[in-house]
Amino acid sequence: MILLASGILFTAMAQERQTAPEIANEDDELLEKARAEDDAEDQALAEDDALQRSAPGASFPSSVRGPFPNVQLPGEIVAPEGQVTVFANFPKAEPKGGSVPLYLINRSGETLNLPSQDGDLYFKLEFQTPRGRWERAQNHIGSWCGLSYFPLTLKPGQYFVLQGYFPSGGEPALVRYRCYSGKGSWTSNAGSGFYLPADQN
Repeated sequence: MILLASGILFTAMAQERQTAPEIANEDDELLEKARAEDDAEDQALAEDDALQRSAPGASFPSSVRGPFPNVQLPGEIVAPEGQVTVFANFPKAEPKGGSVPLYLINRSGETLNLPSQDGDLYFKLEFQTPRGRWERAQNHIGSWCGLSYFPLTLKPGQYFVLQGYFPSGGEPALVRYRCYSGKGSWTSNAGSGFYLPADQN
């Protein structure tokens, strides 16, 4: 019995010594595969980031001025009572393109706490397709600095003035501006303008 038990134990130990390298090899292969997948994901993210940053409108600065009291609004600005309005003043666009004044007007009864990045309220250019759909035509680059992100307050009876991205050339289309902060899906009035296919990446 002792010899038989010893034989069984020796056989089991031999099998364990043979299996251990196989397990180690499998672990190494799994680890190598995981590293390769991580490297591929990092590469894809880096390429996507480079593509986003290369878009012409991605780095467009859209800082805010104000708030100002609504009594100071220019006469041509249309902003109905009881609601929040985004008005794009297309006739006042820069002669060579580049930007158009946007007015964010609070005639509601609520105070707005708006997410921002360095004063950018995330209003982005959209264009209307021949089928009547609205598509975004401006990227956004986030900031690595946490201090870039802070809320802006707009009380009832006040407005902000910001600049909308307005290419000087490209594909002609009906364009407008939409808030992409997630706080509100406000959209502006539409007007004639251009969009760049490179901004759709």
